[in-house]
Amino acid sequence: MTIRLSALGLAVLIVLAGCSKPSISDDPVFARKVVDAVYAGSLDPIRDSLSPKCQATDEWAKQMGDTLRPEFGAIKEVKLNTFGVGTATMKERIWTVTTERSTFLMQLIYDETGKLSSIQFNY
Repeated sequence: MTIRLSALGLAVLIVLAGCSKPSISDDPVFARKVVDAVYAGSLDPIRDSLSPKCQATDEWAKQMGDTLRPEFGAIKEVKLNTFGVGTATMKERIWTVTTERSTFLMQLIYDETGKLSSIQFNY
């Protein structure tokens, strides 16, 4: 009987783990949404995922998009480059953004609640 209960408990844990929502920090679809929002000059598509600590504004996104688009052209792919630094209060992910003319890096930092607190580009 103990073995059956242990097996049932393990099965429940596996199901619960499989049903948990994946973190946006490791989601390439979300990373693409971020760079697309900046290219478009509006953070509205990701607004619900921004931390109150995030200082990025639509004005910043527009200026950054106006800088990136002419230099790099259309986005082809966004791929995880490295996990970067991680602490109890923040998590860093660096994405390689491949465009029609070149590549650049996008650094996304998440707060302890999993919300995006910083967006930076290195080119």
